[in-house]
Amino acid sequence: MPEYTPANPVAKVAAKVIREHHPHLIDARVSFLFVYPAPKQNGRDLPGRVGKVADKVNAILEASGSDSRCDFVVEVASDVWLTADNLAREALVDDLMTRCWWKWDEVLMATTDKKTGEEKQELHRVFKSWTLRAPDVISFHEVLKRRGLWTEDLVDMAKHIDDIRARFADLKAPKKKAAQKAKTKAELKLVSAEA
Repeated sequence: MPEYTPANPVAKVAAKVIREHHPHLIDARVSFLFVYPAPKQNGRDLPGRVGKVADKVNAILEASGSDSRCDFVVEVASDVWLTADNLAREALVDDLMTRCWWKWDEVLMATTDKKTGEEKQELHRVFKSWTLRAPDVISFHEVLKRRGLWTEDLVDMAKHIDDIRARFADLKAPKKKAAQKAKTKAELKLVSAEA
C-alpha cells in the first residue's frame, strides 16, 4: 500500500519553476506529496505524476468546513527524489508542472493606446478552468527504429533534441547513486522532513 507524506522540498522547487517557466500557474492551488514506493506504469517506476482534483472533491472539502481547495495534486516518488541531484529534481518538477494547463475563453476587450489615446479592440484570454495536457510525443523506440520519424510531432521533437544536444553538449547524464531506493520508512520520513 503506498504511503503519502507532504512534499515540502518539491513545493519549494515548484515555486521557483512556476515563477520562471509557468506563470499561468501562479494562482493554481497545487498540493505536493511524496509517495513511497514509486507507483508503477507498464512495469516501470514512475518518478512522478500529476492529477487534476475533481470539482466534487473540492465540494466535499467545502461541505466539511475546510477552507482549502486544490486544483492539482503532484505526487513525486520519494525514493526517486532521494537519489536525484538538484538538476534532475528541477527537471522532474518542471515536467510535472508543464502537464498542468488552463482553458480560456477569448474575449474582445476595448483598450486605449497609451501613446495615441486611440481606442482599439484586442483579444484577451480569460481564465475558464484548469486541465491537464499530454506530453508532446508518445511513441515507442522500437517503432522509431523500424519506421523512423513518421509523424510531424516526432520530426519536431527530433529537431528540438538536436538543438538541445548542441546547447548542453558538456552536460552528462547523472550517474545513478549507490542507494537506488529508499528502503525504510525512516528514509521516507527523512525526505519529507527535508527543508
